[in-house]
Amino acid sequence: MPIITCPHCGAVRNTPLDRLPQQKTRARCPECRQHFAFDPASRRIKATEPPGQLSGIGTLLTRSWELFCRRGWGLFLIYLVGAVLILTPLTIAALYLPTLVINSPALIWSCIILGIAYALFGATWITAGMFHHIVDPQRNTRTAISKGWSSFGSFFRLLLLMTVVVAGGSLLFLIPGIIFTIWFLFSQFILAEEGLGSLAALDKSRELVKGYGWQVFSRLLLLLLIFLSVSTLTSRLPVVGEAANLLSTLLMVPFSLIYTYLIYRDLKQCHPFVQSQPSSNHRWPYLTIALLGWLLIPAVFGLVHRQDLIALADSNLTFLKEANRGTEMAANLFGLMEDQSQQEAYPIPKDLTIADYDRLIREKSFPTDLTEGHPSPAVFSGLRFWLDERNPHFWLEVRLADLPNLTLSARRSARVMIEKVLDTDQQDQYDRQHSFESGPFQWIDIRTDKKEKILSGIRSVYLKEGARPEQISKIVGRLELTLPLRIKTLQLHRQDVGKVFSVAGKALKLESLESDRLSLSFQGELQQILSVRAYNPEEKPLLEEGEIWQSDGRLLNLQNMFNGQIDAVTVLVATDTLTRSYPFEISH
Repeated sequence: MPIITCPHCGAVRNTPLDRLPQQKTRARCPECRQHFAFDPASRRIKATEPPGQLSGIGTLLTRSWELFCRRGWGLFLIYLVGAVLILTPLTIAALYLPTLVINSPALIWSCIILGIAYALFGATWITAGMFHHIVDPQRNTRTAISKGWSSFGSFFRLLLLMTVVVAGGSLLFLIPGIIFTIWFLFSQFILAEEGLGSLAALDKSRELVKGYGWQVFSRLLLLLLIFLSVSTLTSRLPVVGEAANLLSTLLMVPFSLIYTYLIYRDLKQCHPFVQSQPSSNHRWPYLTIALLGWLLIPAVFGLVHRQDLIALADSNLTFLKEANRGTEMAANLFGLMEDQSQQEAYPIPKDLTIADYDRLIREKSFPTDLTEGHPSPAVFSGLRFWLDERNPHFWLEVRLADLPNLTLSARRSARVMIEKVLDTDQQDQYDRQHSFESGPFQWIDIRTDKKEKILSGIRSVYLKEGARPEQISKIVGRLELTLPLRIKTLQLHRQDVGKVFSVAGKALKLESLESDRLSLSFQGELQQILSVRAYNPEEKPLLEEGEIWQSDGRLLNLQNMFNGQIDAVTVLVATDTLTRSYPFEISH
């Protein structure tokens, strides 16, 4: 079958003999759309003998630029439309969803998974549209996007398979991944042009590259150098550097696609007799290598963390042996034996003076044998160490005396501040820069143990990377108790929505009251809001299911969620408080 070559862009076309004109005529190239004189006796009609090498790099760059000027803007438009359709919903979700789902880990993970799925869906669709546009010069952008939608499933399977194979090869010391990238680079053009299956497209791409691997690699390396050079130069431009860098990056995507497409077209000319369905006998080597690469991850993890895994197995065995004792301790500590679906009666506030508190603290302090000789309303102990190479931490249990009003604000009455955690070499292992060591995470959630008439809570203490439990010798810190002196109680109903109440000269407003949640604004501090209580129409207390708060330093916005229909709300606000600080030191 003769090959006709366009003198303008170098495009080639296999044409049957019976369809060739028998006399001179004027032909039009489907690629560049330019006309040229066709002569049946011309040297531009060649027998189907494959050339020995690809187009020169200079010729390739020239042809890429010419084709980009003619058809690159269509690719750019498809790419830009895809970026807008993908990024706009994700940006809106990132701005507004966090405040709605912050107290629900299940919703957080659901939103993350949905966001990733949406991004993958959009990227696959637009990628398919761009490849359909480049392989068929007659397709406009709208038709290409439509074609990309109809072939979404095929492209998704191909891209997933390529990712698994190339990533698996890269995990096996990188070199196989580079080889697989070169082999399978043109499978997407083959899928768009011939509609083959995923594995068949990979096989044919590999057959096309056979014998030209180094030439393809050198041309891809040149493209990478061009991309890095353009990105570096535009980013250093004064004033417009960032904008120029973004624009050049956007334009390099369609240019790179055209550049790769011309290499693909050269390879087709070099291998005109490659079968549409190549033999599948040579699939197992690269699939096996990819599988070995993925299996390398658990193998390396097991070798690196061998001691941690052994320690974890030992700790789990110990846990199983002491299951009954552990269950009883957990039940006493966290109140798991109680029915958590119903809120018990709220504690009643009491009017106390500073002298009253000082007397009660002395009376209710723990014995000196439990507090190392210093009377204190709290006892500290290490409960459990979590073996995590990057985020090692332990639970610090705080047992508090049953002081009046302390449980009115179960989340904002007791604060544990760690000063240092020393190891056996007297080096501080405390990671005070950890995100979970910031202010809001220093407060403990107080729970009541009615049986022993004490209060307790857990504080997670984060250590530096690599810290282990046997290294810890001393924990030094400070307990801070915030106790209300004067308390104002506000009774709110639905008719009070939008009203402003004065509390110690500060405005409190009921912003909204929905069926199972409410919103407040307060010109004060979070610690002053002792508790927000909700009651159903039967005047039974509802269980709080979550709390969200934001503050700009002047106005506090608070949202509380409950497990039933809200009929009435009671807000306890501390108009004056007493703060007591107790240093502590725990030896291993």
